[in-house]
Amino acid sequence: MQIRNPSDTIPLLKGIASKKQEHFGIVMLDCGYNVIAKKDLFIGGASRSLVDTKVVFWELCKKNASAFIVYHNHPSGNENPSDESIKTTDSLKKAGEILGIQLLDHVIVTKYCYKSFLESGLL
Repeated sequence: MQIRNPSDTIPLLKGIASKKQEHFGIVMLDCGYNVIAKKDLFIGGASRSLVDTKVVFWELCKKNASAFIVYHNHPSGNENPSDESIKTTDSLKKAGEILGIQLLDHVIVTKYCYKSFLESGLL
């Protein structure tokens, strides 16, 4: 599967939309933006999940990914990102720039909709 735009990731993420806890994960891509793998990395509470940057990049490096998309769900149904989500995304983007692994998007999914940082101008 090739990712050409943010909505292409949604079929991959439908499984976490209805979870009662936050799930945070990554979609790993090759240099042609073909999906290598998808992995849920962290499970949090009803309103937040802690993200360890080292774990994210360990998984990306193990799969020799060239690019990635991060995702998480909002059990509350509110698709808007928190300040913490914005800071986490910025940190992951900066780390990716250093390692040469491009962060393409951060997608928040709910039961009813999604929000793409790229489409929203947050990335």
